[in-house]
Amino acid sequence: MKLNKILGACSAVFAVVLLIQLAPLMRQQPQEKWLASWAHRPTSMTEAKDLAGQIVKGRVIRIRRGKDLVMRVAGEPNNEDRIPIEIVTFALEGGYKGSVRKTVEVFHTGLSPIEVEGRRIPPRPEDVEPKPMRRRTLLERRTVSLEDDPPYKVGEQYVLFLTDGPTVSTLEGRSVKTKAVIAPEGRYGIKADGKLKPARALGFAGQLLGKELSALEANLPQFKLPGQR
Repeated sequence: MKLNKILGACSAVFAVVLLIQLAPLMRQQPQEKWLASWAHRPTSMTEAKDLAGQIVKGRVIRIRRGKDLVMRVAGEPNNEDRIPIEIVTFALEGGYKGSVRKTVEVFHTGLSPIEVEGRRIPPRPEDVEPKPMRRRTLLERRTVSLEDDPPYKVGEQYVLFLTDGPTVSTLEGRSVKTKAVIAPEGRYGIKADGKLKPARALGFAGQLLGKELSALEANLPQFKLPGQR
């Protein structure tokens, strides 16, 4: 299978938010990891703010598996290529740009570990150890994630620079219109001590690593609460 076939199929699916450029990092059993790149890479805070239609502050309250994005690719198992995704729900505490509602659903490629009653469970329950002589599926062999877009965890707090994301389906078949982070430079974790942890540790975003939230807010419009205009 030629790599350019994958690139063409993926870019069509993610045209709204990001250009997925899949490049194999490992082509060996039992797991094959692929890296996806972003469509936008802002070089300044001003550019990041312009790219975002919404800038919000919130906390992760739910992570759920979405139906895989499926593309027809000749030569793959069942002539299809699958990208695992998840929907991350944030309870919003307020925002700096755009409308601010009580919650927002954020699109995320790859899968995050999920905690249930204090126990970490695998993100893919179906991804179990193969039985003897059973060939692992492509999905079982591979995880897909965006560069500098690590897994989320319930309880984490963030400032997110968002744009419109794709409409995806839950495993139950319900359609969800999502938002998506503009780039790694649009995701800033807020640690328990109030210090910032940008998803990208380089460039203008990386300069905020370990700084107080106020250092980021100094570059943003006035903070407003949900429902406040």
